[in-house]
Amino acid sequence: MKKRTMTLFALLALVTITSYAVSGTYAKYTYNFDTSDSARVAKWGVNKSISIDLFNESYIAEDADANQTDVASENGTDKVVAPGTEGFYAFELDLTNSGVPETNYIIKFTNITADKTVGTDTIKATQDNIKKDGKAKMTYYLKQITTTLDADATFADIGFTKADGNPADGVESTDDINELVTFIQNKYNNNVYAANAVDDSKWVIGWKWDFNEGDAEDLTDTELGNATDLATVVLSLNVTIEQTEKKATLKRS
Repeated sequence: MKKRTMTLFALLALVTITSYAVSGTYAKYTYNFDTSDSARVAKWGVNKSISIDLFNESYIAEDADANQTDVASENGTDKVVAPGTEGFYAFELDLTNSGVPETNYIIKFTNITADKTVGTDTIKATQDNIKKDGKAKMTYYLKQITTTLDADATFADIGFTKADGNPADGVESTDDINELVTFIQNKYNNNVYAANAVDDSKWVIGWKWDFNEGDAEDLTDTELGNATDLATVVLSLNVTIEQTEKKATLKRS
């Protein structure tokens, strides 16, 4: 009997010890972790400008000696145009080196409708074309190019016109400088650029005032040159780059 009692106590002690060990080791399930999140303001960073340089103070004939000029303003600072002159200006709005927005954005070209003062410069509003008796004297062109123009490129090098004088393939032409602005608008204003996307397209604006148009045209040209109030042609553009909520049409390449 004594032996049986001792055995019972031993079993009870063993159960108690085992229960304590189990309860101490497997009392509960537990799991924990740390988490965090942060964000910075999306970069805008646009710092791009183009300075239109379409007209000149003087023009040198292609077949003239190096120091001979066909047309030159008297004071050497006024930009002028005349029969037989031509010019061009290349531009692009690739923002790669000036700050590409981290948001969708649009580029808008609009006419400037009133004179503005920017620093010490006066930005003149677009004026009427140079006309006589309702006929415009200058033709304007817009052409897309694939590479940057050489520093010594000429009007003829760009290929605005065919041999017969008509616009070359892919060239838009008009005798209304305001329509030229519309041509430019159509290249940019309908695009929505994705965040970090750039537009690396390159364009050339050209203009020409033909020299040989016949006696009747020569007379009207002369009247323009003898006028007390000399006619002026102005190309003024406002370029706006702004964030948009619209869906992008041009993705990042």
